[in-house]
Amino acid sequence: MGNKVSEPAQLTYLTDLTVRQLNVLRSPKNNGSARADSAKYLAELGVEILNRRQPIQFLPNSNEPVHRWSPYVQGFSAKFVQGTLDFHKEDYEAPVVLDPFAGSGTVIVQSKLDGKEAYGIELNPLLHFVATIKVNS
Repeated sequence: MGNKVSEPAQLTYLTDLTVRQLNVLRSPKNNGSARADSAKYLAELGVEILNRRQPIQFLPNSNEPVHRWSPYVQGFSAKFVQGTLDFHKEDYEAPVVLDPFAGSGTVIVQSKLDGKEAYGIELNPLLHFVATIKVNS
């Protein structure tokens, strides 16, 4: 007796799980953590992942001029874009920024505010309109 689960009961339990739950249980990862799974491979390749958390979400834009005009949750924060521009400022003499998925125009506006030439492409008509208004303001 004791606490041992019989084989048929254990199989019934496993079939009640979702595919995702089964994959997590079978995974060599730490409860589905890609970080734990990739560490060995990254070490073999000599790749070092830097822990540089940045404010990438749109929420900080709620207080920024121009950026706050259109709350676009999928967008980047202006701080994140500026940090990226600053990080690469020594790499290019006269940079031109291209944002192929411009969304509400955060990258283009921030590039313009930073004095850089910038272009964007957006297929969504509403977002194209919002980005155009923001960039040309």
